[in-house]
Amino acid sequence: MKSGERIIPFTKKDKRCLKRQLQHALLVHGMYLLSAILLLSAFFLAYPHRFYSLLAVSALVCFVIMLILCLFEKRPERIHRLLRDLRNGKKRVVFGTVDRVSCRQDEDAIPLQVYDVGPYRFELGQLSPMLRRFREVMPGQMVEVHQCLHSGIVLRLEAVKE
Repeated sequence: MKSGERIIPFTKKDKRCLKRQLQHALLVHGMYLLSAILLLSAFFLAYPHRFYSLLAVSALVCFVIMLILCLFEKRPERIHRLLRDLRNGKKRVVFGTVDRVSCRQDEDAIPLQVYDVGPYRFELGQLSPMLRRFREVMPGQMVEVHQCLHSGIVLRLEAVKE
């Protein structure tokens, strides 16, 4: 059987998974925004107070920490892509044999396992912890991978019996 792909609609379970990931991403960005609003409101309300300089320094430190956390975020456009996936309502199902399994390691980084399924490539670092089942797949085995179109999130991995 050759490798290929097909586009099918999301199941209810897939939609729940995407909504959960969207809620998590919104919660993280909401916490950044809420902390900035609280710091600025405390900063401006305490202007005539004697602890103004302490609040000014703490606000500056918190903003620097927030900027550092935002810069090291892997995908800043994640919310937009998740919303596009939910609005579109379709996923890609890639099927084929695992051609090659390789390991790639960058400087001072965790080694990534790369799986080639036909013309498609999946990195283990891109997968969620529940999909670590890729490690159980051997080269030459038939697999079926359910992946979101825009965000690239892998929803499910199934080993296909031939």
